[in-house]
Amino acid sequence: MVQANELRIGNYLTSLNGYLVRVVGISKEKVQVESNAFNNTLSAAFNYLAPVLLTPDILSQCGFVEIGTGANPQTRELETIYEQEGFYLSVKDDMATFIIGTLHLPAPSLHRLQNIFFDLTGKELGIRL
Repeated sequence: MVQANELRIGNYLTSLNGYLVRVVGISKEKVQVESNAFNNTLSAAFNYLAPVLLTPDILSQCGFVEIGTGANPQTRELETIYEQEGFYLSVKDDMATFIIGTLHLPAPSLHRLQNIFFDLTGKELGIRL
C-alpha cells in the first residue's frame, strides 16, 4: 500500500490485479490512474495500489546502466551498481540506494526513485515502460 503524501503526478504503481498504472490525480481518499490496459482514467483506493519493485529490467527502462557487481568493501555484501547521468544506484537484496556524492537515499520502489530523481534534478525520470 502507498500513502498520498509519498505520491506525485506521473508516479508509476502496480494495481492489485497486476496492471502497471500511472498516477494522474491524487486526493485524500483515492488516486486517479491510467494504464495502457484500459482506455480511461480510473479512481482507486490507496489500498488497491502497491509500489513497483526495482528490478534490473525496470532500471534499464529508466535509463540506468549496470556498471558492475561485487562485494561492498565495507559490508562485504554483494551489490550491483547502476549509473545514469552521474547518479548511481546500489542494489542489494532487492533494496536500492540512490547515491550522489556522499548522499545515500533509500529508493525501495519506482515511485520513490522517481521522486528522488525529481527532487535532486528538477527533471522527470525518463521511463520507457
